[in-house]
Amino acid sequence: MDSRRDTRTNSLPSSPPGEDAAQDCKKKIAIMKKAVLMEREAKQKDLELADSLQKKLGMLNLTLAEKDSQIKTMNEERERLEQELTQLKERNKNGSSSPAKVPKKSVATLEQQNKKLLEEYHFLKQENQDLQTMYATINQACEEIQKEIKSKDDTLRKTVSELQAQLADTLRQQESLEKDMRDAQMSYNNLLETEKKLKADLEMASNTYQAIEEEIQVIKQEILVKQGQIARLNERLLKQGENEAMLSNKLMQYKNELEEAESYYQKHDVTKINHLINRPATIELKRNHTGEYIIEIEEHSNKYVYDIKSIESVFVHPNSERRFYIKFIDNNLMEFQSNSAEQIASKIKNFLTRANSAGPRDES
Repeated sequence: MDSRRDTRTNSLPSSPPGEDAAQDCKKKIAIMKKAVLMEREAKQKDLELADSLQKKLGMLNLTLAEKDSQIKTMNEERERLEQELTQLKERNKNGSSSPAKVPKKSVATLEQQNKKLLEEYHFLKQENQDLQTMYATINQACEEIQKEIKSKDDTLRKTVSELQAQLADTLRQQESLEKDMRDAQMSYNNLLETEKKLKADLEMASNTYQAIEEEIQVIKQEILVKQGQIARLNERLLKQGENEAMLSNKLMQYKNELEEAESYYQKHDVTKINHLINRPATIELKRNHTGEYIIEIEEHSNKYVYDIKSIESVFVHPNSERRFYIKFIDNNLMEFQSNSAEQIASKIKNFLTRANSAGPRDES
């Protein structure tokens, strides 16, 4: 026989199907996430700009309040100086009313301070107007930015909502594809495992086939040897069968001879059951000197001899397998005990049957 086997198998692909579709879904999801992040970053920049403008407005409010306070203080100081200057001028006109003459230098100083305060007042007032104009401009820019942020926010919400819907749909597709890919991967792994197992099984089968071929050759030689042994055993069995047939015939012959002998003579060692004391006894079934069948029961020093025809029946105790009875025609009943009670009762019955059918022995 040719023990060679074709062990070539088709190799499976290195990657399971469905992986490209899953990669496309992942790319789409990444692009959507990037677009959402860019919108969020733009919104964050607008919010930061609005926050910066709000801070500037707050600082301008503080500056305006501070300038208003300074203007108020300068107005109060200017009014005080004007009042002092007026009083000095009045005193100069009415020199007799003051005990001491007021120097002209003090009046000039007060006028100089008043002039300086007036200049600072006009400067602060102009600066305050400029700040208010700047505040209005910045406030308007802030409002426009907030409107733009709100518009962008609405657009962003709409865009995010659309992207979320697309993302949810894409995620569902991805989940379905991932499930298909997992199933395909599992099937692919199972196929790889099956392929590996089949290769191993095929290699093992090839080795086993080779070993079986070698074993068949050995068995053929052993069969030839066994056939010779079987032929010799058949001859011996044939002879043994002949011997068994001969032994069976002899056994039947011995059994018939034993039954024939037991039909002439039996002796059984038993225990006789009495009212007071149970005693060992012997039961003999035989022919007397006149050729009559008799039963002889010997108990202790007593011996009882009965004609076999005086026995009505022999039977085993209904509640004890170790006891049996011999019942006579006159209703006398004797009870005996033995480990072979059933066998003894059966042999006595057979003896009675043969004795009753044989009749007295012919003395001639």
